[in-house]
Amino acid sequence: MCLFWTFLNDMVWFPVFEIIFFGTFLYALLIPPRGGIQIIRGESSWLKLITTWSILSVILSGIVSSCYFLDGIKTFFVILNLAMLIYLVFFNAWFRNKIIGYWSWLEKRPEK
Repeated sequence: MCLFWTFLNDMVWFPVFEIIFFGTFLYALLIPPRGGIQIIRGESSWLKLITTWSILSVILSGIVSSCYFLDGIKTFFVILNLAMLIYLVFFNAWFRNKIIGYWSWLEKRPEK
């Protein structure tokens, strides 16, 4: 088999993806919260967060489900990834602000 196709294998990219996702989760978990400011999200912001969670949960579940070498432990990885995603999207202020900022950037971007 060609080295190029070996590099594109699920056994290479799935661990890389999981390390990046888990690293993001750990960073968000360990980042010190900024005190003094309390933000109450409006309906529009919550809709963006729920939409983001919905899209990312389908993508994460699809990635795990498509990995052939995870037979027997796919459920574990789906639950783990969705639990980390729930924490990031709904309970971590840093990640929520990144999501809202990205949505705002998309909305303000001019069409060509």
